[in-house]
Amino acid sequence: MEIKRFKDIVVTSELDDLLLENGLAFGRSYMWQCLAGEITFEYAGSTYTMYANDLLFSPANRLPHVLEQSPDYRCVIFALDGKKVEDILYACLRDEDDWIEKLHFILRHPIIHLSPRQLKLIAAYRGLVPLYSEETGRYRRRVAFLQGQSIIYELLSWVDEVMYPSAAPHALVSSRQNQLYVAFLKLLDESCGTQQVGWYAAQLQISSAYLNQVCRTCIGKSPQIMIQDILCKEGKRLLLSTDLNVKQIAHQMGFATEAAFCKYFRKQTGLTPSQFRNKDK
Repeated sequence: MEIKRFKDIVVTSELDDLLLENGLAFGRSYMWQCLAGEITFEYAGSTYTMYANDLLFSPANRLPHVLEQSPDYRCVIFALDGKKVEDILYACLRDEDDWIEKLHFILRHPIIHLSPRQLKLIAAYRGLVPLYSEETGRYRRRVAFLQGQSIIYELLSWVDEVMYPSAAPHALVSSRQNQLYVAFLKLLDESCGTQQVGWYAAQLQISSAYLNQVCRTCIGKSPQIMIQDILCKEGKRLLLSTDLNVKQIAHQMGFATEAAFCKYFRKQTGLTPSQFRNKDK
């Protein structure tokens, strides 16, 4: 299979093609589907075996080390820009009450056995790849974003079935710091990052200094960086997936003026909101 390479996606049938060209090592997330045979590999400190109709969904910079594969092994790999995958995941998960638990579950259980319906869906997306164009198509970026959302929603549907087979209540988090971290993430998600660190600390009934300690222990980031990350992602989501104008988006995100939002967004991305919205048109 010839490697198909576009700005945001690479499609290939050989894992080595991407490894040798540093396709996965430089910020690409990927979906790796086993079409036939089997392959055993080390991944994120564990050993896995994939069989026909299995799919591995991986964040950027997690590379597999192949140990053994059968003579009839065949695969197809979709490697996507890691930042765009983060934006799609955020758009899909932001309305889920248990989104952090689901994200952690996906990272701990990276392999999915695809159902016949899911196989047909992915085959249909593969059929669309030859139509993908960097130069033409007014709605190309929007269509690509919605396709990514559809695949992620399929993944989340599978997670729901596995995590809650009988609608069991969520497991309680044992660690006090983990409890606070999960509570902070939910507050952050509900507010879309529009509040200051002190506000979140007050809601959790802890000091700002202790919230900083919790976040750095759990994820290695300060709460201020996490707020900026999610606020920027929300701005990108609204620019890409809605028809709101920049002034409306600024108001919805809690900025006092359109100019304040534009200044913030440009500092975070290097582009004005209008440049970001129109850059691939």
